[in-house]
Formats: sequence, structure tokens, C-alpha cells
Amino acid sequence: MANDPLLNGNGDNGSTRFLNLPLWAKIITLVGPVGAIAFYLVWMGAQTLPHIDQEIMLSKAASIKNEELIREIRDQTRENYRLIIRLCVNTAKTPAQSDDCFGRRKAYE
Repeated sequence: MANDPLLNGNGDNGSTRFLNLPLWAKIITLVGPVGAIAFYLVWMGAQTLPHIDQEIMLSKAASIKNEELIREIRDQTRENYRLIIRLCVNTAKTPAQSDDCFGRRKAYE
């Protein structure tokens, strides 16, 4: 029994060595390395998912704001184009110049 690997120098069966281990080492000995890795991944996911969720919500809010700005710019561009065409037609002196405002050309000769 003196050569028994479970016995340490004090004559006990090694259970005190298990009790002296840090918590993380006790978990690894109970669940194994694969279980410890799975536990760590679940724990990390629980830590990072709220941050990812918050970033998604902020990104969605920014996207909605950008869509509204694009709509405003599009509407303003349409209004500017309409005013430019109106100015062009009002200042045109001949029908050919008026047609040039709309990108049309006719042969008036």
C-alpha cells in the first residue's frame, strides 16, 4: 500500500488535494476539458449577447434615421429639379429653347 498512487505523503487518499484545487480546476476535473470549454463559451456568450443586442438596436435606429434623411434629400432634389425646369421654361424665348429645358430637340428649320 505504500506504493499506492492515490496515497500522498500524509497517508490520506488524495481527497485533500482535490479540495485544495482552485474552483476552475475543480470544474475541469468534474466536467472534463470539453465540458469546461462548452461552459466557457456559454458564459462568454451570455456576457457579450447584451452588448451585441444593444449595437443592433443602435444600428437599426441609425439606419431608420438615414432612410428618413435620404427621403428628405430625394424630395428636395425633386423640388429643385422642378424649379429649375420652371425657371428654364419661363426664361426660354423660343420653342427650341423651351424644348431644350426638357432634353428634347426638334428641327424648327
